[in-house]
Amino acid sequence: MEYKITTYSEEETIELAQNIESEKFPNMVICLEGDLGTGKTVFTKGFAKALEVEEDITSPT
Repeated sequence: MEYKITTYSEEETIELAQNIESEKFPNMVICLEGDLGTGKTVFTKGFAKALEVEEDITSPT
């Protein structure tokens, strides 16, 4: 099953990332695709916060 979700603000992206619960999607793989500045790092920061990751999340680029 494949899903594509589009958000339209940084707040929406963070909210989406924080509300993905791995218990609902066992063996889930998240692929982030997009041009520079499209919110991949914002999503990752929100997801990491939900997982209580305390390390600073930075863009690999």
